[in-house]
Amino acid sequence: GGLSAGQVIRIKLQGTANATNRVKISPLASDSPTAKIDNADSLLLMSPSASVDLIYLGLISGTPAFGIF
Repeated sequence: GGLSAGQVIRIKLQGTANATNRVKISPLASDSPTAKIDNADSLLLMSPSASVDLIYLGLISGTPAFGIF
């Protein structure tokens, strides 16, 4: 909550992430409706050097939406 369309959340991993030690990014399950990330419920990062920028797109069909850039 509290985001405006166009705001960016940047996530950068440092450490031991890999194919078996993944980092899962997902919206709070208690949020209703649950936000989507590129129309998916979650995002997995599997590299210690992974990074992602999530851009808040606002409400799409009444659901909070983020795009990956």
